[in-house]
Order: sequence, then C-alpha cells, then structure tokens
Amino acid sequence: MEKIGIIILAAGKSSRMGTPKQNLVYQDETLLNRSIRMASESNASNLLVVLGAFAESIEKKKEVHYILNSNWNQGMGSSVALGMREILNKTSQLSGVLLMLCDQPFVTKELLNQLIKTFHQQTAEIIVACEYEETIGVPVLFGKKWFEELQRLGGKMGAQKIIRTHLQETIKVPFPQGKWDIDTPERYQALVTGNLEIC
Repeated sequence: MEKIGIIILAAGKSSRMGTPKQNLVYQDETLLNRSIRMASESNASNLLVVLGAFAESIEKKKEVHYILNSNWNQGMGSSVALGMREILNKTSQLSGVLLMLCDQPFVTKELLNQLIKTFHQQTAEIIVACEYEETIGVPVLFGKKWFEELQRLGGKMGAQKIIRTHLQETIKVPFPQGKWDIDTPERYQALVTGNLEIC
C-alpha cells in the first residue's frame, strides 16, 4: 500500500486564546502532543510538525520531525506550503498527505485511519475531507494531484481554498466533533470540564 504523510500545523500565535494553545493540557497531555500521538499511532508513515510563533516554548519529542516556519505571521497557507516542501524532500514516495491542526482534541487515530482507508479505496486521485456543521475541512487528505498546488499556498486561507475549488473531487467523512476547535479560554474551560455543548 502506498504511503501517506501527515503534517500537523501548529505555527499560529493563538491570538484568541491569549496563550499558546499548543501547550494547553487535556487529559494529561498537551493538545499538540495529543495530536502527535494520534498521528503517530495511525497508519500514516511519515509525520512532520510545523511550528512558528511559540516554537521555543513548545515541548519537543526527540522522535518527531519539527520544522520552523519563520513566516508564520503570513497565515496558515505559508505553513502548509513549507510543510509540503519539507515532507516531500524527506520522502518522494508519498501517495497522499494528510493535514491536521493541533486544536481539535477529538481527532483520533481511528478517524485518521478512516480517511486513509477511504483514500486507498478510490481508483482516481481525490481529496478526503472531514465534514462538520457547515464545514468541509481538516483533517483532510490530499492526493498527489494537489501536491504542487499545496506548495504554492500562501496567506490565511490555507488548504480550504483547494477543497472549495475541487468539491467535485472531494469525498466527505462525517466528523461531528470536528466543530470543537479550542481557540478561546471559554472553549478550553468547557473542554476540561466536559461542558463544550454550552459554548
């Protein structure tokens, strides 16, 4: 079976949170390390973490490949592009790349494996994206067809621009809990107290 890479985007400055959300603790591990664990335990074969604003203050695992996006303030698109170039330089044998964020605490290895399995079941190049509320987005897996386009991204739009342009080639995987991204102190408090539904 062809290989899938995973890029975790963790370069932002957490402006709405007021503190690095990468370091927020949930169930005895940081949100970033939780994302890393889920990615590492999935069926993907390569993992890369893109850091930026708080790179120096983030706990780093020896076995994980990190890269610094010094242009993180340009937006998520720059992190996607940098991450794609780095992971493809590391291995040219990838059939797809899966993009994750670090602030979706309900992403599991089972969900990631479902995206990968769905991707491998197709006979044509596709995008496999999560669907929640009125959003189609991350985690999202792109086939080789979109590698060059991903490397040309810039600004704040990120990979969402590519998904919207190629909806006819996108398979949606239901992920209702994907709506709970932890980007404010109120949401974080609701997460740790188990009261997210009130946010």
